[in-house]
Amino acid sequence: MSAFIRLVAHTPELQAYTASKLYLALKDDLSQESLTLAATWILGEYSEVILQGGIIDDDQNVMVSYFTVYL
Repeated sequence: MSAFIRLVAHTPELQAYTASKLYLALKDDLSQESLTLAATWILGEYSEVILQGGIIDDDQNVMVSYFTVYL
């Protein structure tokens, strides 16, 4: 998992996409520990990317607000 997080941290092009996909995956399923750990770290670091650019879902940007992401 550390290699995955390092890859995302050092590749700006992946940050918005990965944060969006992990947010959506985490929203659907909290039961997978590794998914939860990775998503928590990535979202903690790059949540501002989601708030600024929206969630990337099926190649479309869906604008979200602070309350949408955290509720």
